[in-house]
Amino acid sequence: MMKKRKPYCRDAREKEFTMDQQAWERLSPEEKKEELYLRQVRLLQTFLARGAISQAQYDKSFHDLTEKMGMQDLASGKDGC
Repeated sequence: MMKKRKPYCRDAREKEFTMDQQAWERLSPEEKKEELYLRQVRLLQTFLARGAISQAQYDKSFHDLTEKMGMQDLASGKDGC
């Protein structure tokens, strides 16, 4: 019987988490918050690029995320993520 493989994206996430675990633990709470925000923005950008969401959905989600996380200062650099 063939061994069932995990989906590629799941493997990638697990590997990324494992590789970054020590670095993550050294971050301050504020640095962790910023990193989480940037990861969410990159995810939104990926959804937009692949057509999973519209530009209007991206704009609303980006605005809501930025406001809820209090990252207005970081938002000006959204295209550089």
